[in-house]
Amino acid sequence: MGQPHTANILHDFLSPGRVTVGGTPFDSALGKTWYELGVGVTASYGKAGEMYASAKYQHSLGGEHRKGVYGQVGYRYSW
Repeated sequence: MGQPHTANILHDFLSPGRVTVGGTPFDSALGKTWYELGVGVTASYGKAGEMYASAKYQHSLGGEHRKGVYGQVGYRYSW
């Protein structure tokens, strides 16, 4: 059983733009530098199967504009 961990600092070099939804404009002034921390678990089933689960948390280093939680659960089969 594997337990992958991640710790990243990311930076967006492009300027954020403006998004229009249903005629209403929204400024996407997300923080340009943020960190993300993640943990995960992987378990093998036989020679070709694998179950996995992971979760990540991200937060802007320059304010409250970018934060969230991301999760993933799945099964991989290789042949």
